[in-house]
Amino acid sequence: GNFTNSSGNLNFDRNFTISGGTFTNTSKKIIFDGAEAADDSQITCSSIGGTLEITMSGTANTTLGINSGCSVSLGASPTITLASNASSLINISGTVTIDSGTSTVNNATANGNTGNINVLSGGTLTHSGNGWDMNDVGLVINSGGTTTYSGTNITIDRDFTQSGTFNLSGITVTFDGNDGSDDSTISCSGSLGGTAVISKTGTAGSAVTIGSGCTVALGASPTTRLGRNTAADLTVNGTLTISTGTWAVVNDTADQIANPDIIVSSGGTITHSGTGWNFDDVGLINNSGGTITYSGTSITIDRSFSQDGTLTATGLTVTLDGGDNNDDANVSCSGN
Repeated sequence: GNFTNSSGNLNFDRNFTISGGTFTNTSKKIIFDGAEAADDSQITCSSIGGTLEITMSGTANTTLGINSGCSVSLGASPTITLASNASSLINISGTVTIDSGTSTVNNATANGNTGNINVLSGGTLTHSGNGWDMNDVGLVINSGGTTTYSGTNITIDRDFTQSGTFNLSGITVTFDGNDGSDDSTISCSGSLGGTAVISKTGTAGSAVTIGSGCTVALGASPTTRLGRNTAADLTVNGTLTISTGTWAVVNDTADQIANPDIIVSSGGTITHSGTGWNFDDVGLINNSGGTITYSGTSITIDRSFSQDGTLTATGLTVTLDGGDNNDDANVSCSGN
């Protein structure tokens, strides 16, 4: 049959299927706005026409799937809202496009449980805009999934998994967030690509973990900001690289008693090819089996330094400084 929407937008909580006939929805929106666990939606089509709007609410595990062979447009500068639930997902098996502008992806509850955008095998996400901001939400590019982005900056509060095709060359991915729920695990196979910026703020334990087998580049003369909490650590299970210059590692709030650490785990590697390394109200722990290679000759640390792994540097001087009564420094070692 034929259907022509000549009035206004169409709102759906559940499934939407176009399997034949003619569906005309020019310049109109199709809005998916479920709030319950039963409001899972599967979109099956070749093309829906118009634009798709995704506005979930509540805390239920509401999911939306764009099925294989279905192409949908989110239009220009879309705002997408996922429910505040770790099982609230947008699963892309078909094709999703963002025409232009900034795509903003929000959690229905600020600092709520993490939902994810999942680009599944065979799925494609094409973002032709110049901004991408993911608030209390994660991004997963699965093996066989493809993502392209014409902008140069992405900000993510939560996890980022890159196992598919996503050329991040020339793109800066900033891991921000200021809440204890804003932990970020970066997972990839080989090089993530692009440049990562770690900029956690506030007093909550927003930890960052570089996954095993994943190489993350911080670029030249980076500043890494960690939250003011003993749980706000940067843990390196994979490889972290600094190309040149001075690496400044800072506590978001100066001169506080609570400090995070950079932790190199067994099998983890930091390769610092620059000439300066400064820790402000942050400690450094190189665990047994961890490896640090540094081309400079000086490190300054306000807080504790534990060296139980392999530290390769020539003519290195480690200065334990700090001008505050919270800058106690314990030095321990058993490695080389």
